[in-house]
Amino acid sequence: MLHLLCFLIISGDPTSINLNLNQAIQLALERSPDIQVQNLQVMKAEQNRSLGRALDRPTLSANAQTGLDRTKLSSRPSESSWSTQAGIQSSWELYTAGGNKARNELYINQHGAEQVLLEAERQTVMKQTAIAFYEVLKQMGFVNVAEETLMLTQERLEKAELRHKLGQNSQTDLLDAEVAFQDDLAELALRKENLLIAFQSLKTLLYLPSHAQLKVNGNFPELESLRPKDAWIARVLEFNPELRLLQSDQAAGRLDVKVAESAFKPRISLNSQLQFNHDHNWVSSLDSKSDRIFGSVSLNVSYHIFDGRKKRTELANANMTVRQIDHRFSQLQNELEHQVARLHEQLNHRVNRQTLQERTVTKALAYLEIQTERFQLGLIDALTFRDAQIRLAIARQKLVEIQFLALESYLDLLRQTGQMTDILGTSSH
Repeated sequence: MLHLLCFLIISGDPTSINLNLNQAIQLALERSPDIQVQNLQVMKAEQNRSLGRALDRPTLSANAQTGLDRTKLSSRPSESSWSTQAGIQSSWELYTAGGNKARNELYINQHGAEQVLLEAERQTVMKQTAIAFYEVLKQMGFVNVAEETLMLTQERLEKAELRHKLGQNSQTDLLDAEVAFQDDLAELALRKENLLIAFQSLKTLLYLPSHAQLKVNGNFPELESLRPKDAWIARVLEFNPELRLLQSDQAAGRLDVKVAESAFKPRISLNSQLQFNHDHNWVSSLDSKSDRIFGSVSLNVSYHIFDGRKKRTELANANMTVRQIDHRFSQLQNELEHQVARLHEQLNHRVNRQTLQERTVTKALAYLEIQTERFQLGLIDALTFRDAQIRLAIARQKLVEIQFLALESYLDLLRQTGQMTDILGTSSH
């Protein structure tokens, strides 16, 4: 991350950073606290997998104790004894009716679920960053339109002032040009304010200081050769993070059923121990010592006959949980299919609108060029010329807006299908 920041800093200004989309997403992924927290969750789940592996291994424990016992009675000589015991015990569950295997798989499944959550968080951060980045480009486009419109209005004002001095137009014509100029100047100020807000939102996502001078490089990508709807639906069913997480929950639920079922079957364990005892006794002048070492190995079979229907309740609850997850999975699957179909249709409509709007801009530009020439020749009045200016400005603003909306639909599709990395390949267009 440090190397990336150093690379992005513009020489001579340590607070100025220049980013393209790929760099912005990389920076967001590296600095996002949510991703860092989820990374730790994955690491914890990886550590917990050792708990599952330990279930099939024997356990070993040791104990030791020592103590002095002294008894003194008036009618008898005093008695003292010193005893020391030490031992090692081992226990190994040889058969649990698949219970330990299912518990081990639960730890593995949990690790996989945390990885899916991490990927979902990454996908979300990538989408948020891309939206914020393209919002900056959109506002930059609005600023460009406002600046170009203001340039034309300024030229018109300068000519109106010159003609007024020469007595070739009225005070009303001059005031109309001044009003148009002030109106476009206010529009430009508004667009610059919105651009500043967009930059601040992007800096917030990138965890950059508010005083950093952020610059972005890039354009709206061309959305060509879009996949057919069925291809998007197939991808969402395979890669959607929320759907994958529910699949993990389904697997966990079925493993819980296996654990509950194993409680109805006997368990077999191998137990062993090795014990050492040392006793030292003395009464008056008598002194005796003894050492003893003994060991044992036993094969134990246990079976719970009655526990107040606890096992049956746990099994019933586990089965109901599986059915609940299955219903939620079917519901989410159906919702995602309809959502992707709607987003795909929306994207196609917006791409078509973008094509139509590009034609509108071309025609509005040609219309303004004709009207400018006619206005200079005195064939049309200022209001008609102003109308041509406004038409072009509105057409350009609508084009920028529909380009952003098309990209927004495309990003929604990528996020739902878990394929946000595809956007990285479009940033150079």
